[in-house]
Amino acid sequence: MASLVPNGGCVVEVGSLFGRSSWAWAKSVPQDAIVYCIDPWEGNQGVRSLEQAHNIQYGIGQFKEYTKDCPNVRAIQAYSPEGLGHWDIPVDVYYEDAVHTNPILDRNVKFWTSKLSPNGIACGDDYRPRFADVRAAAEWAASRPGHSLFLVDYFWCALPKARQDFDTREVARKLTELGEAARIHNERELKGTKIHISPLVTMPDTFQSKQPQTVAFRIVNNGLEPWPSQPDGALTLTKTLLRNGEVLAEESHSLDRSQLCYDMPIDTPVIIPFGRSLSGDMTLKIALDGDRPEPDYAFSCQVSLKDFPSYTAEEVVRFTSDAPLPVILQTGWALPEQRHVWTNGKRSRMTLLWSTHDAGTWWLNLALKPFVTDTVTTQPLSISVNGTPVLSASLSGPTHISVPFNIARDALLAIDLYHANGLCPADVLPQSEDPRNLAFALTSLSVTQNSPSD
Repeated sequence: MASLVPNGGCVVEVGSLFGRSSWAWAKSVPQDAIVYCIDPWEGNQGVRSLEQAHNIQYGIGQFKEYTKDCPNVRAIQAYSPEGLGHWDIPVDVYYEDAVHTNPILDRNVKFWTSKLSPNGIACGDDYRPRFADVRAAAEWAASRPGHSLFLVDYFWCALPKARQDFDTREVARKLTELGEAARIHNERELKGTKIHISPLVTMPDTFQSKQPQTVAFRIVNNGLEPWPSQPDGALTLTKTLLRNGEVLAEESHSLDRSQLCYDMPIDTPVIIPFGRSLSGDMTLKIALDGDRPEPDYAFSCQVSLKDFPSYTAEEVVRFTSDAPLPVILQTGWALPEQRHVWTNGKRSRMTLLWSTHDAGTWWLNLALKPFVTDTVTTQPLSISVNGTPVLSASLSGPTHISVPFNIARDALLAIDLYHANGLCPADVLPQSEDPRNLAFALTSLSVTQNSPSD
């Protein structure tokens, strides 16, 4: 593809992530051609596994480090296409690898194909069963007059047909050859059933024994043969806690699929812990019921269940994954991360384990950061304490909130956050497959007798 970029040409890559494909484009095109790399370089929970595997951090700093020997790379930190303003540079190659779902994908493809030069080429990644919108976008790009669709594994290219002034025959021949080689390889290597079960986010090794948390898991068949071969009702997922081979607790729930087909994952919430009250170290095992294909595909890891601490007035609770918290995150929360915990859904409830306190007026203090983009610039938030509304606001950036509330002596303190306009990272962040609905990252909480401003 890079061989068709002319001297002084222009490549636009949307969704540059860490910069590996950016580096490849930059080193393959003429050195006076410019490679514009567009990415917001923020958020994106879906890249956490890559960060841990390669000891790197998603951000423009990591991108610049990886491409530091590429003087023809231009990094543009923005959401495409809305954050780019007016674009008047003819594009010779447009490579799409950002958000894989509509409407953002459709807007990107329509915008950038309209900016192509007369010989411009649209191409991208992830033409695969799980991304129906990517397949549709690639087929639309190739349906334009004078274009044909070429596929090499997950790579797609809407290549212009050869003309007298633009000979694409050799590139078409090579793409056809590589595509056939990929097909033969996949038929050999992906033969049979290859089921994989794993968490979508980093799996904590410690859980609070009386505070169930929801972990999103993905179940996928990476083999070409569907499983089971003869479906008989909904698939069932079973989770088990064991110690020294003894089953301590076990629960099952049905999935919304009767068969696992190639590259069509099932994302499902798994609540941990479950069953009777437990504490200590144990093994968590998650598997599908039924005759298992070989080798055994079940997910297994060591976890530790610990009891709660109690809350003391004036104490600042920092929401991290490092230690048990004096807060029960009941519904509408993701797992605590290193510096915060995300709301997940439209309502989040938590109960502060504050068993001894005086009656009267107290202050609830929260540090929050809304999930916003170039197009969604504020997040609405309402807060209730023990069913009584105490706040209604819209936040556009990191904020410290302090609101008064009344409470009876030693009464339970239940806090509800309402946030109807959360965003799915997979819909708005390049390369993200994070399916959660995020509105606010909660960093800290405290209850004080006086307003912090007093």
